[in-house]
Amino acid sequence: MIELESLDPSTPFSQQLQDDSDDGPVVIVNTFVAPDGRLAEVLEAWRVGAVVMRAQPGCISVQLYTDTDAGHVIMNAAVWESVGALGNAFRQEAFQAGLAAYPDGTVAYPHLVRPIAVPGLCLGVPVTVAQSAEAVPGGTTGATDDGLDFAEFDARRPFFAQLGADTGPCVLLDVLVSPEGGEQTVLAGWTAHAAYLKTRPGFISTRMHQGTSGSRVFVNLAVWESAQALSDAVTAPEFAALAVNYPKGTTCLRRLVKPAAVAGVCVA
Repeated sequence: MIELESLDPSTPFSQQLQDDSDDGPVVIVNTFVAPDGRLAEVLEAWRVGAVVMRAQPGCISVQLYTDTDAGHVIMNAAVWESVGALGNAFRQEAFQAGLAAYPDGTVAYPHLVRPIAVPGLCLGVPVTVAQSAEAVPGGTTGATDDGLDFAEFDARRPFFAQLGADTGPCVLLDVLVSPEGGEQTVLAGWTAHAAYLKTRPGFISTRMHQGTSGSRVFVNLAVWESAQALSDAVTAPEFAALAVNYPKGTTCLRRLVKPAAVAGVCVA
């Protein structure tokens, strides 16, 4: 059976689905971590569920991503006409029954987001964030010299190990979880980082998303020509120098993925 975890415990996925005040188009970004030796079962359970969801009213598109180096993580990004349409589909008996097909130990991190507009970087809806006087750049709550606490979706294959295995074009899944009241500062920190990365060889595009229903989550999907190009960019001293712009207590999860083809659902 699958276990659903929250990227932002203050705004869990179940709460986002029940937000009657939110009726615009939405993207569900769902990252799955498979138990050892069970990735094929996770992929098949996801495929069956995706076929059900694609047939539901309001589903616009579905795209699966897999680890760049045959790891244990997959990620789904699906566009829906509204939160209500997604909620109705999620509650369908056929979809709920399919959740039992996931092997025990499977963990998923579903979250609802929307693409946001960041001048010079990406297009989307206007940003809606509040700023607290306590959310100031810098400081540390982890092992870094800045405000970022780095975590892993799957410690069996850490992000920097993925960077060392260059398998061609890749997508950086970059999740930032802001401390309470720090969303504006987090977005400013990311904007500075993204503007720098845009100047680096191998950068193709970036698209930032903001969580719905007052979520403190930001999800960036950035396309790179290669893991090596991304590695050169994020290990440069200029990149490290910009990390001080984030408020302390900001959590960052990163993963290298690539589009995957699933018959009848999506193409690579």
